Amino acid sequence: MKIVFMGTPDLAEKILEAIVRAGHEVTAVVTQPDKAKGRSGQAQFPPVKQCALKYGIPVLQPEKIKTPEAVQELRGYEADIFVVLSHKHI
Repeated sequence: MKIVFMGTPDLAEKILEAIVRAGHEVTAVVTQPDKAKGRSGQAQFPPVKQCALKYGIPVLQPEKIKTPEAVQELRGYEADIFVVLSHKHI
């Protein structure tokens, strides 16, 4: 099964890791763009991006996912399903 995984928070990294270890084919990962953190202002990768790079999975980081260019790029991965993980702190 071909999967495109979408997520950014720490929890998403754990889910992506489980999907990969279960033997599923993750064709791409979509996550938020890198953001500057701390006093140095250096860009840090979201945890999901770090995990994807570890497994050699292509990473997409569009500013907006609904742009025609981003949608067209996602179609190119011919995924059977998209797994989307999002949560808010309460």
